Amino acid sequence: MERYYTCALLLLSLLLQPASTAPLGSEYDTHTLEAPHDLQVRDPGALGLLLVSWSPPEGLLARLHTCRVRFKLTYLNTFQHWWSVIQTPSTSRRVEFDLSRQVKVRVHTLVAGPCTANGTEVQSRRYAEWFRPVPALGSPVVRRLACVSHRMEFIECTWEPANHTAPAAEPRLYYWHSKLGATRECPKYIVLNATRRGCNFTQSQLPDFNRISICVNSSSPSGGASTPTYLYFKVQDHADCTSTVLGLQSIFQEQEMTETVHDTEGHGHLATFVGKKGRLPSLSRGATVDRYWPTADGRLVEYDIDRVLFDEDSAYQNIKILHSQQFGNILVLNGDVNLAESDLAYTQAIMGGGRENFQGKEVLILGGGDGGILAEAVKLKPKMITMVEISFCTDASASNLILLHFG
Repeated sequence: MERYYTCALLLLSLLLQPASTAPLGSEYDTHTLEAPHDLQVRDPGALGLLLVSWSPPEGLLARLHTCRVRFKLTYLNTFQHWWSVIQTPSTSRRVEFDLSRQVKVRVHTLVAGPCTANGTEVQSRRYAEWFRPVPALGSPVVRRLACVSHRMEFIECTWEPANHTAPAAEPRLYYWHSKLGATRECPKYIVLNATRRGCNFTQSQLPDFNRISICVNSSSPSGGASTPTYLYFKVQDHADCTSTVLGLQSIFQEQEMTETVHDTEGHGHLATFVGKKGRLPSLSRGATVDRYWPTADGRLVEYDIDRVLFDEDSAYQNIKILHSQQFGNILVLNGDVNLAESDLAYTQAIMGGGRENFQGKEVLILGGGDGGILAEAVKLKPKMITMVEISFCTDASASNLILLHFG
């Protein structure tokens, strides 16, 4: 019988009790708004890409079409070592975790519109929580697991046997990335003295700009428990060694900064910038999507942008919609960051923060091509809304984004 070996994930969930339910037709506040329930974190076998799902509060089920309901997903980002926040109208999300560390997830309910006082958004005081401590399954099978790209032609992952490992225990490497449907085993093991000591990949097997998840596990006739060893990394393309990051030259010139490029012996290049006010953090260069965007006051902001959703020129300006895991969709006009899905407070402030009554009135919106004000104004039941925008995107590729999708 064929034997399969997987890197198991033991799940332990904790769900807090919901708060009291507000009567149908009443206004919610932070104390009466219920937390989501049935919070689950499932491992589909993608070595760290976990599926987080939950259900809306039962008291809101009858009001989902009248209230603007969203959810605030907060999770401990095990790669960046801080809490990350995602606000979404969906009831599920795929999130990447380092399975060798603890996994902690919280979900709040967010409600706005006719269901709250003045239409302002309210966050539930209570939340659903899921927690898995650091695994303690046994002793690790290997140590010093590392992967090196050789001239962007092939990748070699190597390890050393742990001192306690029995001779009969045979390490097995599994890998996964977003372009694979299922986890796969090492295509070509490196064998030294009849012992597996690594794995060879071609460049096409581990594509650039994708997070690669590696797990080294083993089995032994003795049946002893062992702890899988995980490694997560991205393969970056070579950078242009002779030019400054595109779009940032004016900022560097104004601050009289100089660029130094460090060759990492065939593994890419690292650029540092030094000026009168000190040194900038190292910049990752050569990515297909630019993560660095200047602000109007001369600052440089790094975003976790993973893809470009829309990029076209109107008669007046260039329009980009970028996706960020932390901020959602981001609108960029002529290279300047305009706003993102997470900027709901900005939109509500423009509309008066609940101090204005729009019901039954005629509303004129000048500008607002992102669609945020329009989406919020419709929920307040005006008689008619007229929107005037010189650079409004009406083609299919923009409209299927629901612009910035403010609910």
